[in-house]
Amino acid sequence: MMRRFQSRSISQTQLTMTMIITTIALIIAVIIFIISDLMATRRSFEETLAGIARVAITHCTPLISTQDSESINAYLKTFKLLPSINTALVLTSDKQILGSYPHDYLKKNTVPNTLIQFEKLLSKAISPQHLSQGVHQYRGKYLYFVKPVFLKDNHIGWIFLLGELQDFYQVLRADVLSAVFILIVCLGTVFGLARIWLTRVARPIQNLAKAMDQVSSNKDYGLRIKNLQKDETGALTKGFNELLARIQEQERDLKLTQYTLEHVSDLAIWTNREGEILYANAAACLKLGYRIEELSQMNLMEIDAEITPERLEQIWKNTGSDEKDYLESSFKTKSQETFPVEMSIHRADLEEEAYHCCFAKDISELRQMETQLQQTQDMAAIGELAARVAHDLNNVLGGLISYPDLLFLEIPENSHLRDIIRTIQKSGQKAADIVQDLLILARRGTATVKTTHLNKVVTDVLNSTEFLDQHLLPYPNIEITQALEDNLENITASTVHLTKTIVYLLKNAFENMPNGGQVEVKTENRCIETPVKGFEKIDIGDYAVLSISHTGIEISEEALKKIFEPFYTKKVMGRKGTGLEMTIVQALVKEQHGYINIFNAKKGGTCFELYFPITQSGRTALAEPFSADDYLGTKHRA
Repeated sequence: MMRRFQSRSISQTQLTMTMIITTIALIIAVIIFIISDLMATRRSFEETLAGIARVAITHCTPLISTQDSESINAYLKTFKLLPSINTALVLTSDKQILGSYPHDYLKKNTVPNTLIQFEKLLSKAISPQHLSQGVHQYRGKYLYFVKPVFLKDNHIGWIFLLGELQDFYQVLRADVLSAVFILIVCLGTVFGLARIWLTRVARPIQNLAKAMDQVSSNKDYGLRIKNLQKDETGALTKGFNELLARIQEQERDLKLTQYTLEHVSDLAIWTNREGEILYANAAACLKLGYRIEELSQMNLMEIDAEITPERLEQIWKNTGSDEKDYLESSFKTKSQETFPVEMSIHRADLEEEAYHCCFAKDISELRQMETQLQQTQDMAAIGELAARVAHDLNNVLGGLISYPDLLFLEIPENSHLRDIIRTIQKSGQKAADIVQDLLILARRGTATVKTTHLNKVVTDVLNSTEFLDQHLLPYPNIEITQALEDNLENITASTVHLTKTIVYLLKNAFENMPNGGQVEVKTENRCIETPVKGFEKIDIGDYAVLSISHTGIEISEEALKKIFEPFYTKKVMGRKGTGLEMTIVQALVKEQHGYINIFNAKKGGTCFELYFPITQSGRTALAEPFSADDYLGTKHRA
């Protein structure tokens, strides 16, 4: 019931309350009126019986003293003129009935009951003085009245009257009808006045409530309420319209700000003092790999790999209201990957609460560009140095490589010096290889490029005598498989550089399989429709892809970051390579405008993918004479 009452509109509530209060007040007034009228009627009836009793005592006193029953009965017959008297008895002092009205009353069986009521009335007398004034009692629709009769202060008898309350109930019915009529008239009047009041006061409030509900439901802040009144409700309506206009303007600004924040590329995160995340924009969710509901349950320290509670508190102390701080850190994604960020932390005090707004910029590409720039500068310096000293070094190395052959002609076959001289010759050859690699880096951009079919280069390398004897032969437990696409598109590249790139990647695969294994060489056409973020970003385009994978040792995260740095190697210098092989691979692929992707295979080992842009020029004839031995470096030439 209470819920139904609370769910009513203000006009219904006001009208209902008005009617309830008015009805209660009228009912109370009617009850008071009826009670007062009934009490007055009762008193009047009591006085009437008392007056009849006094008159009867005056006439019957001498008759009682002489016990003249006939005269008493003759007198009591006059009570027929009194419709309010139902029964009248005249008794002696010892309660013997001398006369009665109606005349046949003594023949009825009600006499004992009447005497019982007579005794009860007498027992109600508080004192002789009270008894002498008469005793009465209401019982049902009758009033019992008893009064003693005295003659010269001697008690000689009683007058007993039984009056009917017909007049009393007639008055009661009249009062009730009058009260109901008055109640209906008053309620009708109040209802009409309440409706007029509601139209004047409650209706504007009701319209205001409806407008507020519409604004709350539809977010329609352009809604306005017509204001036709000049009173307090008019002022309230005017204030509401002004508030809606202000909210509408702020909502527009908020939407513009929200749109900007959601479409900015930087990560935006709001936190409280404890670092609990309150909001994150779409860029943050996308970059970190979390949904907004997940981030809202997390702390900044869970995604920042470097920040600590102490550092967070220090940042809080260092940034005052409307101030900001800058720092570099690392964020951790849902997949536990980390990336460097540059953060600007702004402190904002809102509603007596302080918050931090963190704008974080992913600087992975910047760091990669810095690394590439450093590598380029290093390679430029190495190439410049190599170009300057290559001629002199070749002259020196020429003697170390060629004179041992002359010494072998003079030294007996069983001489122990042969091993020493052979070691000197191999060291010279390694040094010559290093010089040649340095010259390749120094002379990038000078190689002749032409339309090339990648399958032919791969086939020629794998079938060349030098590759089989010098590179594959030392690894008898390694098996090479090929999966070359038949309809592979052509590319524009230097065949010499492609050959060296393939050889170096195969050598790297062999050296990472000390216990043997399988190497797969694969080519395929691949269309990149959206940029691919692998080891490096691969742009949209059509590519001929060369994949060289092995089942040996997987590459570590640390090694992956430094794999293309010059002279970064885990090999024994002078025994396995020059330390520049992978650097040359990257340089040659970039020279062909290609891309490199490196990843560890699911079944173990590492896979290198080289992406070369395809060309629409005609294919190179597969039968074109070509010998890979002509491009395998100083070893073959030596």
